[in-house]
Amino acid sequence: RRSSDLNLPRECIRLFFPGRKCFVFERPASRKKLVVLDKIDEKDLDEDFVEQTKAFCNYIFNKCKEKTIGGGHPVTGKLLAELASCFVNAIQDGTTPCLENTVQALSQIENQEAVQEAISYYEKQMEATVKLPTATVKELLNLHSNFEREAMKIFMKRSFKNEDNEYQKQLEGVLKSKYEALELQNMKISENKCQDLLTLLSEPIKKKLSEGFYFKPGGYMILVNELQEMTEKYQKTPDKGVKADEVLLKFHYENESTKMSILQMDKTLSDKEKEIEKEREKAEAVKQENEMKENLRAEAQAKMEEMQKNHEENMAKMLQKLEDEKNQQKQAFEEMLQNKYQEQQRLRDEQAEAQIRLLQRQIDELNSSSCSVM
Repeated sequence: RRSSDLNLPRECIRLFFPGRKCFVFERPASRKKLVVLDKIDEKDLDEDFVEQTKAFCNYIFNKCKEKTIGGGHPVTGKLLAELASCFVNAIQDGTTPCLENTVQALSQIENQEAVQEAISYYEKQMEATVKLPTATVKELLNLHSNFEREAMKIFMKRSFKNEDNEYQKQLEGVLKSKYEALELQNMKISENKCQDLLTLLSEPIKKKLSEGFYFKPGGYMILVNELQEMTEKYQKTPDKGVKADEVLLKFHYENESTKMSILQMDKTLSDKEKEIEKEREKAEAVKQENEMKENLRAEAQAKMEEMQKNHEENMAKMLQKLEDEKNQQKQAFEEMLQNKYQEQQRLRDEQAEAQIRLLQRQIDELNSSSCSVM
């Protein structure tokens, strides 16, 4: 019975820790000092214990493999605390702790926190880098793509057991929504800035219109030239943003009826010249509108292609991560199996040695008996 009790801890260690490195420690201090161990100075600790502790720490920090769960995901201090908490709660509830269920619960917590960490990174980087309004849609899209890519790296580094890509999809959806909100804000800021600029630049022209300055012979060409000068000043003004062309086109469209009224009243132009001028204005307006539509179409196409490219890259990285996790699980299983085989062989060898010792004792006893008989 005593022998069985003494061997039980040894058998348990072998069973639950097939790959092991054992350390033996001296008592850290004298019996009297043990009761105040947390208060004594390091110099009062037993020297052998201190040296053994240094050797143990050196092994842990330099040679010991990090603990992993769920396909090779490293167990951080926070994860270890969560893992212990889940086991303790299960025991307190009277249920049997299940490692698989616990790891699954931990993965949900860790994946959700990974999503939040990635979102926080994206928000901080965009806030620090983006200056609205941007000159083009592509400029804002490139910044989004770069920071989304880095945010995904942060997420994937921390996430594990994201087998159905639920959390990656959640992160992609949040980042897309944030980008689209920023895109709308970019357009609104640009639109307001352009409208304010046109209001300022067109103020002299509007004043002359209210005074009837252009309603005279030659007034139409004066208006056309002043509008052209105003347009050139507008176009040379920097940092107008993505709505610059659209706002300018809208301005000219809203003032087209006024121009045509002045054209009709201008006595210096013949009817034919007026008709030619109408056609020229109409053709110019159609040209500018077509150019604007083509630019918008090209921007939308580029945005769609960039979004699709980013999504495909993210999916490829996530599939690779899942594949790596499976390979790590396979490797861990093979190592565990190999350790079991080695432990099995050690047990066989120990049993054989025990049998050999027993036979040797029997042989010795027989030899002793034989001598007595003779």
